[in-house]
Amino acid sequence: MSNEVFPTLPGLAWGATREPIWKNKAAESASGLEQRAGYESYPRWLIKLSYEFLRAGAEAELQTLLGFFNARGGDLDSFLWADPLDHTATAQQFGTGDGATTTYRLGRTLGGAYEPISAVSGVPVIEEQHNYLASSQTLGDAVWTQITDAYINVTANATTAPDGSATADKLIEADTSTGSRYLKQTLTGMPDNVAATFSVYLKAAERGWAAVSFIDKAGGTVGKYVNLATGVFGGNTGGTPSAMSITDAGNGWWRVSITSNTGTGGTPFIRIWICNGDGVYSFPGVVNNGLYAWGAQVVEGTDPQDYLPTTTAAPKHTVTLDTTAGKVTFSGPPAAGAILSWSGEYLRRVRFERGSQEFREFLQDLWEAKTVSLLTVKTT
Repeated sequence: MSNEVFPTLPGLAWGATREPIWKNKAAESASGLEQRAGYESYPRWLIKLSYEFLRAGAEAELQTLLGFFNARGGDLDSFLWADPLDHTATAQQFGTGDGATTTYRLGRTLGGAYEPISAVSGVPVIEEQHNYLASSQTLGDAVWTQITDAYINVTANATTAPDGSATADKLIEADTSTGSRYLKQTLTGMPDNVAATFSVYLKAAERGWAAVSFIDKAGGTVGKYVNLATGVFGGNTGGTPSAMSITDAGNGWWRVSITSNTGTGGTPFIRIWICNGDGVYSFPGVVNNGLYAWGAQVVEGTDPQDYLPTTTAAPKHTVTLDTTAGKVTFSGPPAAGAILSWSGEYLRRVRFERGSQEFREFLQDLWEAKTVSLLTVKTT
């Protein structure tokens, strides 16, 4: 299996046709009842290249092509081909983490059909969905710091969560003192100077206002007050987030998100506040009054992304790329449910359709019909 790339010759302008080839089996009974079985999850492709013009003195270029054919042993050895019309992936999902698998094959979707790719050209961008928060829906865990004067407590599994499970917690006022009431979690492993989006599902109980805030590595704060009765933002809890959103999640739940830059310096963290109005974060408590919260998440980028539950927090995995096999291996298994995607360029693995025993036919196609036929090769 060669990793040589089919030559691009300046004197030839290639056009291409592509024909999918499926391997199926059919059986028909005497009554005409037909049953069919398929043996492939994706097809092979017969690709016919035709050169549209031949410039003067192109014999040397055709000799290069003939030499490439002979070096492959006709149809013996496979090689790589850059399809000019099918070679780019953009934010293409190639897998979903299961908490155990570390190696994945890259692929692309064309017209709704997914196929694995043969090889990667250049340096692709590999994205692993990653929630930097631990205990994302058990807000009473020790990783969540309650404000030091103990004005807040958490009642676990107090109501039905947006996903239908009885796992949503209630943030409650612990006493009647006047003070601020919030949960806090630091974010380990976040890179410097990248956009980060904090999101959480919130629902009114006795208190109809909440606040969310992101404190960057330099100590700068951005955040918003949220009216949980109407799903509308109030004022800021510091600076204005660079992006923000509120999405109706049904049954009184709102998914609230804010975006900030992580900055440089210390360790960033987020806060979830019980409030008593727009801008009212410090007030006399009423024991057991509060609001519901569930599904906290911090991700890189300005998109809140689908919620990914966590128990522990860890830095994102490093990636090892096998360019000639179109595979990526993560340094550890991506979390169950994590969306894996990539962007970049790829190559097809192909062979010549005609073998060395048909060299005369190959020459005739090349010189008279001005075509070269390739057949894609499956490696797994």
